[in-house]
Amino acid sequence: MLKKFLPLLILLLIFISCNSNNDSAKIKDVIYRNVDAMNKKDVETYMETIDKEDTLEYNTTRQMIEFIFKNMDIEVKIDSFSIISFADDTARVFVRMYFKTNGEDEKISNMEHFLLKRESNWYIKSSNILQ
Repeated sequence: MLKKFLPLLILLLIFISCNSNNDSAKIKDVIYRNVDAMNKKDVETYMETIDKEDTLEYNTTRQMIEFIFKNMDIEVKIDSFSIISFADDTARVFVRMYFKTNGEDEKISNMEHFLLKRESNWYIKSSNILQ
């Protein structure tokens, strides 16, 4: 009986694995596009990586990033990236970054990002600086 369903189970596992890998790549892409937008001072691309569901937080983030881009020189490099947890439409990632502001010495920042999936796209919902 089990032999009958074994090919179907194998196909199902392959499909789940491929879908998970695709989401993992999309999550990583969102984080890297966010950092790239910071380095280029590209407000529009930066905001494309942010969840729009909470309009007050979205607008506050936009105002903050516009102020930072206008008043500071920022250089950010990702040192490491890892997905801590992952479910159907949520993910938690850890990112270790090196950053410089206004030509100061390079500093290390450990970040935890929470992402949401909406209509097959991933967005950063919130972020925390870890010590």
